[in-house]
Amino acid sequence: MWRSYGANYQQNCKGFLVRVKLDEFIDELSKIESKNSHISKLVYGNVSYYDFNKENNIQKVKYPGFRKHESFKDESEFRLICYDKESTFNDNNYLKLSSWFYEGIRISAHPEFSLTEYHDFRVDLESKFDVSLELSELYIWYKLKETLKNRIS
Repeated sequence: MWRSYGANYQQNCKGFLVRVKLDEFIDELSKIESKNSHISKLVYGNVSYYDFNKENNIQKVKYPGFRKHESFKDESEFRLICYDKESTFNDNNYLKLSSWFYEGIRISAHPEFSLTEYHDFRVDLESKFDVSLELSELYIWYKLKETLKNRIS
């Protein structure tokens, strides 16, 4: 699922899970563009969930990134999409936010990150911001799945 949201879903795109207090985040959204000159457009909102097997149930939306299969409805997802005029797909992209905002934020690395990738991103993130990167709670399960898959092959 994580790879579905990258610019090139064929590649091994890994992202981050960011947990924030929604009301504080919405307050911060109005400041993001002024603090991040590289952002050309910022779109955010709730995701709409559809049964893709019933085409007449699918509403047209301006940004397809806000449409998801109804099987994920329990996520009640809120998304932020930034259009960046400077970065390439392979760049590490960061948003500058107000310093107070980082106090309640939790960031988890994708569970398929290797420990080296996790460490490198953690060092990079902590050197730029007053926030820590957590290893995903699913990390051990991904490693178990990988180990079992290798034993079967």
